[in-house]
Amino acid sequence: DPNQILEIRKLIRNLAKDHTVILSSHILSEIQAVCDRVVIINKGKLAAVSSITDLSSKLSGNSKLLLSFKGNVKDVKNAIQSLPGVTDVNVRVSDTDIHEVDITIDPSKGSDLRTSIFYTMAKGNWPILEFRSLDPTLEEVFLSITSA
Repeated sequence: DPNQILEIRKLIRNLAKDHTVILSSHILSEIQAVCDRVVIINKGKLAAVSSITDLSSKLSGNSKLLLSFKGNVKDVKNAIQSLPGVTDVNVRVSDTDIHEVDITIDPSKGSDLRTSIFYTMAKGNWPILEFRSLDPTLEEVFLSITSA
């Protein structure tokens, strides 16, 4: 029951104001929705203790952006793939004329590619409907830490 889930989350958050609450679960989406800090145990050993935000930002690998747009999928993909620092472009074509693309960026380039992507889209006359960074989920963080 979604209402009950929200009530339990609210209860846990209220208790956490004045108490330490230890919540053990394999349902990482619930942990991410309720907790500020996590402990990750791998094969009986402590693998990580930190805030979810810190773990997400320390997740090794590439940064990701989500772009929703109108336009020719192949042209947009080719244009974005040609930008320096872009390591992967994954397009999800929809039945409508609005498509999404996940853009993976090599963080070692040290540059913010959002401006370049914006101007590339403007030059191609492809309207941007949504443009945001994709933070790794707790599940992705967990898999990265425990598979290392």
